[in-house]
Amino acid sequence: MNNKIWFLVHRSFNIFGIIFMIIGLTSIFIAHQGEWSGPKINGSDNSSPEAYHAMIGIFTFCLCLIQPIIALFRCETNSKFRPFFRFVHRLIGVITFILATVNISIACTCFVPQFYQPDASKALCITFVGITIIGFIVFEFLTIYSKVMVEPKEENKFVYKQPSKILKIRTIMFAIYIVISLGICITLTTFIAKGSFS
Repeated sequence: MNNKIWFLVHRSFNIFGIIFMIIGLTSIFIAHQGEWSGPKINGSDNSSPEAYHAMIGIFTFCLCLIQPIIALFRCETNSKFRPFFRFVHRLIGVITFILATVNISIACTCFVPQFYQPDASKALCITFVGITIIGFIVFEFLTIYSKVMVEPKEENKFVYKQPSKILKIRTIMFAIYIVISLGICITLTTFIAKGSFS
């Protein structure tokens, strides 16, 4: 899988992610009949898990919307501003992912009655966080290894051609991570659906 395909996959998953977040937010507002459950001015429950969950969710959603807007201003690969763009784009992505993970953890920990299998939901959440941390560390190691072992292209010092073995390892790891994450997501969604009707 070359860099162009990686970029296509990256962009496609982000688009689908935003679509699913819109569907999720819409479903929540419909379920609550349009009532805001987050912090309110002079509210008595502004420090409740529900308030934190709502605020983190909205903030994460806004960051997700900002990412494609930032991507519109993506400079050429040989631009001197390219490293700055990559840093900002990646920083926002990492912060967004961390906030989303924290919000999922809050839901699995504090909204126990909403889940059909609360203990299993917590275990799945912990599993997801664990494989995400491990995957991130391994991916970063492979990226650093590629930059150290491979010289950049002469015409573009910001572009590195990763060894085919590294690309294969990254592709396999990414596919496994997606399958596991999708399985966890579907299972948690099923638990929430069953918990709502039980």
